[in-house]
Amino acid sequence: MEVYPGYLAGPGGAAQCLSDFLTGRNDWNIHHSTGSTAVIHEKATTLLELDHSSSAGPGWTLAGYRTPNGRLDWTATFCPRTPAEVPTAVLRRLAYALSQPTDAERDRQLWGSTNTGPENAIEHEVDFTGDQWCRGGDLTGLLTYTSPHATAGIDIDGLHANRPLDLDPVFTVWGGIPGREDERWRARFTRWTPTVLITEAVRTVTRPAAYRRLSSQIPMAHRARLFTSPLHRPHPETTRAR
Repeated sequence: MEVYPGYLAGPGGAAQCLSDFLTGRNDWNIHHSTGSTAVIHEKATTLLELDHSSSAGPGWTLAGYRTPNGRLDWTATFCPRTPAEVPTAVLRRLAYALSQPTDAERDRQLWGSTNTGPENAIEHEVDFTGDQWCRGGDLTGLLTYTSPHATAGIDIDGLHANRPLDLDPVFTVWGGIPGREDERWRARFTRWTPTVLITEAVRTVTRPAAYRRLSSQIPMAHRARLFTSPLHRPHPETTRAR
């Protein structure tokens, strides 16, 4: 069935989403080991790891390095409760940027044409919805944006944002049910994560899509907040006519 908003649909199938991403992409190489799956871009500056050790499902980590075998510049982590479509949306945007023919175009695709920074890009995305998202706090501490029904949000840790070498999370995108904060899914990004990747994750909650799920994959606590519809399949006679 199709579930809306997708950010409340549950984690879904990480393995299938990753397989779909890798289809036709010869510039990414997959490596399997006990408890994890690693996918490395051919330039060896970007790594994706799926950690299968959690009983809740795989957690996703994206990491960017200055050079092959060089310093770690940024990470994006997605807890096991995160809908698999969220990290794969970020991954697709990253793959598109890395496929650009010049460094200048690659950087534009990663950081945006105006390079205004994630804080401004997030504010723009929230304003773009036209919905009455609630803003709280400020960048001297914790700045928060919460959706009208409090089922999604974005947090910006202003204290860590001003530490240029800090690899602690600064930007967090989350989804979940009010009163069950410990059951939220969270996607966390460090300070120097490319702006466009953070924006891509933000759009999964500011411009939510419908995700496909089996009924058994939808968290019970979320069901009252969801709209569901059956998948439309062609009538058998139509299929035979083709």
